[in-house]
Amino acid sequence: GMPCMVYFASLTESLSHTGPRTMWAALAFANVVAACTAHAPASVLDTVNSQYEHGAASHVLSEAGVILYQFDGLGEPTEPWRPCKHVTPNVCPFNDRVSCSIVNNRLPHSDGIQLYNSTGGGVVVSPRSSTDVLCSFDGDGATGNRIDHGCGCESYQPQPCNATCGSPHPGTPCAFAPQQLGDMLEGCEKNQGFTYNEVVLSGKTWVSELPTNILAFFYPRGDRACEAAMRATQMQFLDVYGLAPADVPLLALDSRGAPRPFMKAEALPHQA
Repeated sequence: GMPCMVYFASLTESLSHTGPRTMWAALAFANVVAACTAHAPASVLDTVNSQYEHGAASHVLSEAGVILYQFDGLGEPTEPWRPCKHVTPNVCPFNDRVSCSIVNNRLPHSDGIQLYNSTGGGVVVSPRSSTDVLCSFDGDGATGNRIDHGCGCESYQPQPCNATCGSPHPGTPCAFAPQQLGDMLEGCEKNQGFTYNEVVLSGKTWVSELPTNILAFFYPRGDRACEAAMRATQMQFLDVYGLAPADVPLLALDSRGAPRPFMKAEALPHQA
């Protein structure tokens, strides 16, 4: 029952007071290192890649894949990882929603992982988060033009109107209800149009869960300008919430790197 690292420390101490290391001591030392490694928590990088590799069409958000929010200019201008603090037309228009996309290894990616913005960075939403799904679309839902938190009919359509998939005249694309998330993803798996999906999350819940709902920041691998911007935003986020870089790391996303497309951010160039 002795905790792994406590035993590791006690063994190291005992070895320091012995003579030449015996075969037993060497084996015991190796076994402790292996045990500690085996029980170490998965890194954020491993967690994200595992979510991508094993994600599948599911009504459960944490089983569906990697949830990405790419900064779309609709969030808080000075803190782009969150919805608007104060709604201002044409500046910060919404605070009730955050539009994300789900990516996983089952979705079409032979032409690269489909993203809302192939050159845009953003955040990976924690798979442990309970962030509410309001609705989803098997393409771009044009949610900025929709009522009901981006899940209703487009604002110009006659009312009353029901945009939910399965209703009599929902329009195209229709909005999949929260309990239809798996259906949306299943349709995307079969869709050879190679487009991203849109998953609308509750802005209120998002704000209430900060900072734990942000698992990592990311940028498209090789895009140095986006990397620099995301690194600066990550540092700002860490400062606001008193976190360390290892808590919420910066990752590079290789759109052609499936089934484990995320990697550690490229090292900064050496500066004299």
